[in-house]
Amino acid sequence: MGRDTVGEYLGEGMFGMVMEISNQKNEKFAAKMIKATKDKPEVLKIELDMMEKIAADPHESILQLIAV
Repeated sequence: MGRDTVGEYLGEGMFGMVMEISNQKNEKFAAKMIKATKDKPEVLKIELDMMEKIAADPHESILQLIAV
């Protein structure tokens, strides 16, 4: 089983940070790392729902959602 490599920091938002990820084939991905919080789980649910809706009808300029 292959391992992915965490690359450079790409940015940060309200829910966490985005990092560049490379796999063994040197394909590049962006991973959104969501901050763990007990304060507002419903807000995180809204964020995930939005990302799933975008993934259901993707646009060529938007990255593919791979939920882990």
